[in-house]
Amino acid sequence: MVLFSAIAVIMPMRFGPEARFYRTRPIPISFIFWTKVLSVFTAMIAGAATGIALTFAILVALKGPIWHNLPATIPRLLGPDDADVAQLYANLLLTSAPSIFLSVLTSIALFFSATLFLASAPVLRLKNAALPLLMIPALLVPLGIAILSNNFSTGTPQFLRTLYIYLNLGPPPPPANALIPIALTVAFITCARLFANHQEL
Repeated sequence: MVLFSAIAVIMPMRFGPEARFYRTRPIPISFIFWTKVLSVFTAMIAGAATGIALTFAILVALKGPIWHNLPATIPRLLGPDDADVAQLYANLLLTSAPSIFLSVLTSIALFFSATLFLASAPVLRLKNAALPLLMIPALLVPLGIAILSNNFSTGTPQFLRTLYIYLNLGPPPPPANALIPIALTVAFITCARLFANHQEL
């Protein structure tokens, strides 16, 4: 939905009668761009943050602070074939819920801004009928990340951790890594804004 939202924001500013309407109004295109982008972007981040907060509040209301009840050792005897269970439990103890929540928010921002950047790039000369072609690579990105994560026995690949994409149980990425998707988000949206001034209808 993040990718669809980004494309739905930028495409009316690039193609068709609506784009011509925006270009012929006395309102600056930058005002239209920031109004559309920031309203959708803010709604997505606020919606995700609200969902996380409500889910956490419901968990605490129903189960209490369950993170205090996790024993330091596996609460059962392990057999010779339970090495994976031991590793899974060790990763569970190292997992950081706040880092997962932050990763969700930074990933939403990164995917939204990257799609906005690609959809507004002046190298694209798509017509309305060809817009579904843009959706194919956009939709393959989250699928590819999920496949990569699930097929790495050591957890999330390092290049995803660098982008603060935290998909598996285990130690979280370094907190400073969260600045990387934030910086990329700002850069992508700024570039998309610059592209908006030079788009050909």
